[in-house]
Amino acid sequence: MECLKKSFETKQEAKERKEQIDKVNQLNKDNTRMRVYHCKKCGKYHLTSMSKKKFKSTQKITKEERDRRRISYLVNVESDYWLNKLGIE
Repeated sequence: MECLKKSFETKQEAKERKEQIDKVNQLNKDNTRMRVYHCKKCGKYHLTSMSKKKFKSTQKITKEERDRRRISYLVNVESDYWLNKLGIE
């Protein structure tokens, strides 16, 4: 799967671009620092200004969403069991 973000084939390419951007930001008195990360979706490397901590916090799901997913999963498992048991397809 291809991401819409600018991607780099290697971590080294991404690091080089990160350094360039960080230098420009520093010259412009911008404290924003970039970070390289490996994308699970496309397998390439991207840059972000988001900290690891903030990124991880955006990945967390709420308790309600986790419970909703569990219930949905259990309902599907139960439904599949009875459909197979009764020979209904």
